[in-house]
Amino acid sequence: MKLLLGLPLLLVGAARRAEVATGRIAPDALSRAGIDLSTCKSMANKSIVNLHTGKTAGNTITLTFEELNLSFTAVHFYAGRPQHGTPDIPSQAMTSLALADYDVYIVPTRNPVSRVISAFNALHTPDGAAWLNPASPFVPISNATVDGIISNAMNVTIEAELDAKQHHYALLQALSTCFPQLPGGVNAFAEALAGPPGGCNDVARRALLDTKAGTVHLSQGYSFMLGLTNGSTTVLEKMRQKGKRVFHVAQENFDADFAAMWRWLCMETPVTVVDHAEDLPLPQCLRHDDVNITAAGRAALEAYLADEYHALAVLSTFTENKNSSTVDGSTRSSVDLHR
Repeated sequence: MKLLLGLPLLLVGAARRAEVATGRIAPDALSRAGIDLSTCKSMANKSIVNLHTGKTAGNTITLTFEELNLSFTAVHFYAGRPQHGTPDIPSQAMTSLALADYDVYIVPTRNPVSRVISAFNALHTPDGAAWLNPASPFVPISNATVDGIISNAMNVTIEAELDAKQHHYALLQALSTCFPQLPGGVNAFAEALAGPPGGCNDVARRALLDTKAGTVHLSQGYSFMLGLTNGSTTVLEKMRQKGKRVFHVAQENFDADFAAMWRWLCMETPVTVVDHAEDLPLPQCLRHDDVNITAAGRAALEAYLADEYHALAVLSTFTENKNSSTVDGSTRSSVDLHR
């Protein structure tokens, strides 16, 4: 792969991954997306970052970039690590990386409720065992009462990385204990958010709202990622500065948005997109079909995710991808395209 107009790529190591085919974007769709290929020269020598909020297909973008030897930075908070399978990097260092001075921002997006449902299913495993780290020394509390498991999850403090890991696993076990239904666990979790104080209701709220509780993708959404700050500016504010280029890729409209992004970056349309699904352990897939929630559960999630919707709404005002909504990926109308 090479940049259009003869612009060079900086080569980096590329790992071999499982691949799936993706369709090419139609020329008229590129036009609807507002892509002006005459601006390709402006992409020369620009620094690119993939701001990957969990459960948005962001890792697919990262792995595809790696496969095609594109020089870029991936920012992905994952229990203190930047992305799957990489060495530990403290969260403070990741925050600095997110706030670095980039020219081009790629932002994978997904409807906040759908993203949380996916994150819940990915974290929810028998006894809270951490499939994310099979070599983990974590041992669930055996023969403990439900009250004991909840108390353990709610009272652990985070003083250091070791404490964070202990809390991470304690809260996972509490989630599995409080919401074991299959199907129905994710809806029970959602409805618990609106419940009275105490017990499993508190577990649900802390798992969703406490970004330092170790539930990573569940709590670290768009308001977290785009709200990261160095004390004077946030990532979202930095993206809006003069000269910055921003393009979102909606998970719900992934093939079309990814192909449009590729042309926006002045790249040849890729033949394949790298899929990382086969790299994930099987326990992660056990609850993927548990996605149905009631009106009450959805209302509770939407209320607690108001900041997520707001962050995506702000992003929609300056993303250069006018083909899909940042909130749910829906194709925009001709009226929307000319705003």
